[in-house]
Amino acid sequence: MSTEVCTRRTVVVAAVVISILAGVLSGCAESAGSSTALPTADLSLLVASAHRTMNIESRAENTVVRDCMEQAGFEFYVDSSTPTEFSNDQGYSIFAGVMTAESAPVTGYGPFLDSPYFQAEASTAGGAVDPEDSVSSETRNADYYFGLPKGDQVAYEEALDGGPDARQITLDDGTQFSAEGCRAEARRVVLGDQWFDVIVTFNAVQLTLIQLDISADPEFSAAAASWKSCMAEAGYRFDTLGDAIAAGIALRGDAVQPTVEETRQAATDVMCQDLSRLADASHRAFDRLERKTIEDNLDTLLSWEAQEPKILERASAILGVTYEPAT
Repeated sequence: MSTEVCTRRTVVVAAVVISILAGVLSGCAESAGSSTALPTADLSLLVASAHRTMNIESRAENTVVRDCMEQAGFEFYVDSSTPTEFSNDQGYSIFAGVMTAESAPVTGYGPFLDSPYFQAEASTAGGAVDPEDSVSSETRNADYYFGLPKGDQVAYEEALDGGPDARQITLDDGTQFSAEGCRAEARRVVLGDQWFDVIVTFNAVQLTLIQLDISADPEFSAAAASWKSCMAEAGYRFDTLGDAIAAGIALRGDAVQPTVEETRQAATDVMCQDLSRLADASHRAFDRLERKTIEDNLDTLLSWEAQEPKILERASAILGVTYEPAT
């Protein structure tokens, strides 16, 4: 009984992995300039804002589903909280970190420990946990559904998605949405009557990050090759900076403090980055690609810019909390 909104957002993870080197090395790229007619913000920040908006939309949508299912005589659980904030100053570089020649010998790859792309999120230690928050709503909904008698399961499905014979709407990528049931009604309430266009636009916004593949840039490729050669001469053989970070974190294991091996590798890593001027090459490559990507996708980005405030306005009314676009 997982939510559709979560499914349609998963593309962002793959997109960020592709562009993460730019965040690791140079943080956010400079804004693309007034010629785009977009607000002063980098592309990764625009995409992060859209992702945040759909987190909020998801909770509002599920709240409407809950009320609709209750009227049909069934329970439907909604998570009591949804991550809705991120650092506006860093955009997607919040998923990376900054390691310097001064910090590496002391903290090793510590700045990357909180990155979900290099290590699983640490569980909360200590303190009482509210039973309502200890299990996800998806798990609770699945347990509830499978605990129903067979006949009630059929009625539950009909109420939620219109059942197996419900009319389906299919996106270009093959994703299907039921046009009936509580979920369909919730989409219309939160996203508006043109919900299909909103989802298509949101998915297109997420896909813009895939176009920021700096590994294809000649200047960056040359710098990355120089970094790789420098690391190999010191006895460290990695294909990418991401591989080096993952290996460095693995050297620490479950320890709180970095190991000697980790700090030694980190110090070499930073030295090789400096010698190869990898950060400068990354920044320039990212800046070039970002400007071109914004120009190539201007209609999509402007369309989302117009849609986002309306989504947040409707979600705010449902959740009782006022949300504004993050950018």
